[in-house]
Amino acid sequence: MAEWDVLVVGAGSNGLVLAGELAARGVRVLALEARLEAGGLLTTEECSVHGYWHNMLGGLFNAFEATPPYRLLDLGRENARYRVPPVQAALPLRDGRAVIFTTDVEATCCSLASLSARDAQTYRALCAGTLAAARGSPADAAYAPPPGAADGVLPFAGALPAELRRYAALSPRQVAAELFESPQVQAAALQQLVVPWGILPDYAGMGAALLLALAGTIPLAVALGGAHVTAQALIRALVRRGGRYQVLKPVRRILVEDGAAVGVALADGSEIHARAVVSSGGLAQTLLDLVGPDALAPELAARVRGFQLDEHALFGVHLALARAPDYLLADRRTAARAPSPGQGPHNLPLAGDALRVFIGGETPEELDVLWRDVRAGALPEPRGMTVIVPSLFDGRQAPRGHHTAVLLQPAPYAPGGSADAWDDVREEYAARCVAAWRQYAQNLSDADILACVPLTPKDVAVRYANLTRAALGMGRMTADQAGANRPLPALADYRTPIRGLYLCGTCMYPGPGWLGAAGHNAAQVVMQDLASA
Repeated sequence: MAEWDVLVVGAGSNGLVLAGELAARGVRVLALEARLEAGGLLTTEECSVHGYWHNMLGGLFNAFEATPPYRLLDLGRENARYRVPPVQAALPLRDGRAVIFTTDVEATCCSLASLSARDAQTYRALCAGTLAAARGSPADAAYAPPPGAADGVLPFAGALPAELRRYAALSPRQVAAELFESPQVQAAALQQLVVPWGILPDYAGMGAALLLALAGTIPLAVALGGAHVTAQALIRALVRRGGRYQVLKPVRRILVEDGAAVGVALADGSEIHARAVVSSGGLAQTLLDLVGPDALAPELAARVRGFQLDEHALFGVHLALARAPDYLLADRRTAARAPSPGQGPHNLPLAGDALRVFIGGETPEELDVLWRDVRAGALPEPRGMTVIVPSLFDGRQAPRGHHTAVLLQPAPYAPGGSADAWDDVREEYAARCVAAWRQYAQNLSDADILACVPLTPKDVAVRYANLTRAALGMGRMTADQAGANRPLPALADYRTPIRGLYLCGTCMYPGPGWLGAAGHNAAQVVMQDLASA
């Protein structure tokens, strides 16, 4: 007899959400984590100086408090709290101005008008008119099964009003060029899709994502107390509902008998049996490594091998700071050139208040150079970099008056064809990233930077074994691998051809940037199958 109803391979955010929701319905569930601590990418560490807490992979969240998993698991009781900063994104410019996007339409228009009055009008029309009907729907769609492939709906297009769906077939860059005349506004719009959603400017068929992000329908947040608090909340919610988890339990094989998953074999040789197994790992990692290609139809095995991982990784630089970065020149010049906002000067946004600040890549052409270098395996000049200073919005993450920051620079996983190349350039490349940032944050002196800790793509792949080639999205967010096509049309319902084996990792719909969504969606499928068995 099976010891458990469900085994979950990997106790990251998706695995913990799935396990918690199943446990809440009386399912005997055990989550197995290879690392010392559950939570996956939800890690917050004192990696620089004591008292400075760093969210190792950026710590950006969707507005999680408004999602089904948050409510179903009562995560507020477990102290999981989030803050959505009003200023969502900013692109400081070399000429001293800035492009700033906020949750307030008129405040954003003030910023855009400093570059183009027409672009401000276009943005106002998008938000106040047809796109207003789409507010809130992207999150609703993410925490539900994907639309059927037979519907022929491009990714995110279902959340758009009918009159805007023609944009869905375009690339984000094409959409930006059609909407805005200012190259700087176009570049600021395009950079919003890279972190955390992994959507690059030239991905055809992903135009709807840009419209929804611009309209403010997908606001981003910071986790109060750091990402680690969310991990602990998910763990407590699981245990409170009778579920269990174990750490230092690396799974080496998923056991298959007569075409059905019956349990797992651990690295120590022991076996655990269950009625069903759910993997939160990558697609190839699960089906080719843990199951084995012999258990798959040849055509499916070939398609799994052809599934494409992210084209880029992120090179991180974690900083402990004695003061907050100040983009004073950009804020002053934007204010000087912007018309008076309709509701008074207090509406004028400041780049220094932004959750995400984009450094470099001030035109689409400059971003083209970045992605050309990344695709060629060359180290790019630091540009298209996302800077996050979570302590601006949560004082618990650094000592009073001090701050933590992370610089996230798109880069190849293997520069020059080898991930080991990072060992030789990590410190020098981190210094280049910091120098590029300080060209805009000119108030920061050498003495203000108390510590600098690089996190290379190679480091990420070693830390998190399920992130093959440091692919944070576990698969490119191209139209043929997104929506109802993610990861493959035959697997989009979270089931595999092996009975009782399911997938719930970020390689599944909706992809990266939606905390626990794949785990929540897969839990509904697993529960349905258990009930009918």
